[in-house]
Amino acid sequence: ETLIFRKKNHERIVTELRKIVNKYPAFALSASDESVDERTLEALIEALSTLERKPEIVYLQVRPDIDVKMLEKLAACGLKRLEVGIESLSSNVLSIIGKGVNGLQNITFLKNCREAGVKPIWNFLWGFPKEPESSYENMANLIPLLTHLHPPNYAGPFRLDRFSPCFENPYEHGIRAIKPYPSYRFVYPFNEEVIDNFASFFTFKFQTPQNVKDYTCHLQENIFFWKEIYPKSALYYRQDLVIDRRSGIDEWHIRLDPLTMAVCKASSEPVTLQGIAQRLKEVEIVKSEEEIRQSIKNLIKYGILLKEKEMYLSLVTEEKEVMP
Repeated sequence: ETLIFRKKNHERIVTELRKIVNKYPAFALSASDESVDERTLEALIEALSTLERKPEIVYLQVRPDIDVKMLEKLAACGLKRLEVGIESLSSNVLSIIGKGVNGLQNITFLKNCREAGVKPIWNFLWGFPKEPESSYENMANLIPLLTHLHPPNYAGPFRLDRFSPCFENPYEHGIRAIKPYPSYRFVYPFNEEVIDNFASFFTFKFQTPQNVKDYTCHLQENIFFWKEIYPKSALYYRQDLVIDRRSGIDEWHIRLDPLTMAVCKASSEPVTLQGIAQRLKEVEIVKSEEEIRQSIKNLIKYGILLKEKEMYLSLVTEEKEVMP
């Protein structure tokens, strides 16, 4: 009836996992958690790191702001895929639905997965009440820059679930006329009140009409393009070059001067201009703010650096050369 966490302690997770490995010659591991916390991940890593035979982890859901070192450790333990609640690449939309992360953090997660060799399983959702239409045109224009990162497995309207903020406070979130999915009436021989009390999934109407189909049309087209191009797409370093195969057709060699290359690598995760300058100093590159800004402008022009408010993120991945 309530969302209360009940979980096994660290020692029990380690002990049970080792017993399973000894008992079964081949197995897949599934964690029931909808979002595995850091302590549970540490227990999994501790247990998996000592095993000669690694399980195929088929279900493990984490937050997109997971520490990159934790992700690398999981990959080293044999993890091949992760479920993650990304939902959107727009900070405005993510703020509306209360995800607690921003667009650059979600993109960073996808980039880190590519570098670690982990397949992220995620959904791209839209149709949230009060969402800004402009965010969807911005995301549609962003997608051609991201085709080297793993595309969403599902893309479509969000589902209204029991216990969600929109369900608990519909008026505040701009929705009305909440009703259980029609399919419940075909399954259960109960009256509407009974079905209302146990249903998990619901339909609804917006208080203020939103033409979701129209303002997401361009985005949907680009997501189809993303899924088609991804197997051939790449964006990575080769000495003083950035190799760009994001079109899926042509390969572009972008030669960067030493400062611009250093700025690109200093932006491997979301960072401010001041943070970039500090990272350059750590590798004994001291340049004026204006020189750094010019390199940033060039990287943005090439489509290999994103800017959101005061934060920058390089889209180039650190990985072994990818064959076409």
